[in-house]
Amino acid sequence: MGELESEQDTLQHFTASGRAGRRNALPVIEVEINDPGALKLAERLSDMTAHCENEQDVRRRQEAQNSNTQHSASS
Repeated sequence: MGELESEQDTLQHFTASGRAGRRNALPVIEVEINDPGALKLAERLSDMTAHCENEQDVRRRQEAQNSNTQHSASS
């Protein structure tokens, strides 16, 4: 908020931007309210994966395949 902007101006700017919260907030997780055991929430969270972990797994597999190819080519 700049010196000349009021709090109301800032609020209107944020509302007009279409953002729904902090930039690093979790995505909206649609869960029914009546879930006392939080089973659906737990399922949704377990389905979420980090993209970087998947990339590391792919790199490891590629490196393993490359080393296997090199060993069989030298034999």
